[in-house]
Amino acid sequence: MTLTPLDIQNKEFRKSFWGYNEAEVDAFLEKIIESFEEIYKENIDLKEDLAQYKNEIERYEKMEENIKETMMLARNAADEVRKNAQKEAELIKREAQNEAERILSGLQEDINDLQRKYEELKGQEHAYRVRMKSFLVAQLELLENTLREEESKKYVEKDKENNDNLAVPNAT
Repeated sequence: MTLTPLDIQNKEFRKSFWGYNEAEVDAFLEKIIESFEEIYKENIDLKEDLAQYKNEIERYEKMEENIKETMMLARNAADEVRKNAQKEAELIKREAQNEAERILSGLQEDINDLQRKYEELKGQEHAYRVRMKSFLVAQLELLENTLREEESKKYVEKDKENNDNLAVPNAT
């Protein structure tokens, strides 16, 4: 049984023939009541404080749990973001490589086309040179033949003149 200050105050002692001095007992009981009342109130205050602290501890524990969960979610989200960023980087890299290969393939086709055209032009140039040389040789031969014919004509005319001069006597 828990004693309260009121229990102490209401306690009555039986008197005996040789009993204690009533005034001293009453004075001492009064001091006990005051001390006990102080301790009792302090105990009630401490219990209230304890209950409040327990509530605060509970609240802080819940906050701690929420913070832990939030940190775990943030860590998981960061891991997910990192994984997605790596996947996206790989995708971009793969697309860039494919684009580079496509461009290189196109450039190689262009180079092959240019090489074919160059070889074709070289062949055309050679054919043109051969035709031009043949043309010039033919023109040169024609010119030489024309010159020879003209010289031949000159000699033939001189011969004819000389023959005519020989055939016609002088009338003098």
